[in-house]
Amino acid sequence: MRNISSNHPKARNRMRICRMTEGLSQKDLAFLLDIPVTSISRWENCSRAPGVYYAIGISVATHRLVDEIFSDYRHEWKDKIQQKRELLEESQKQDSKESNFIRSKKFNDNDNVKRYGKNKR
Repeated sequence: MRNISSNHPKARNRMRICRMTEGLSQKDLAFLLDIPVTSISRWENCSRAPGVYYAIGISVATHRLVDEIFSDYRHEWKDKIQQKRELLEESQKQDSKESNFIRSKKFNDNDNVKRYGKNKR
């Protein structure tokens, strides 16, 4: 389970609505998933999020797709992933520049060995 930084009322309400639509109490769902009732409460109040294993269990118990219950997190993840990809691309460009510099340095050193018979470092 993970802490959630911000409150997601739609996801909270959707999970609760899906559970209640199936006629399940928090206690019933906790029994089906073999977990404490407090976990269900935390998930519905968005103080924690279920892991993939339990998200799948919730989807099976409520006869819904995981995406139907937790799709509100998709937008948040899209933004985070986009920001991280930009950082990753920037880092890869920097690594590429450093790699090219190192390769050119090695080429010049090898060239010096051929010319002078020794490596000038």
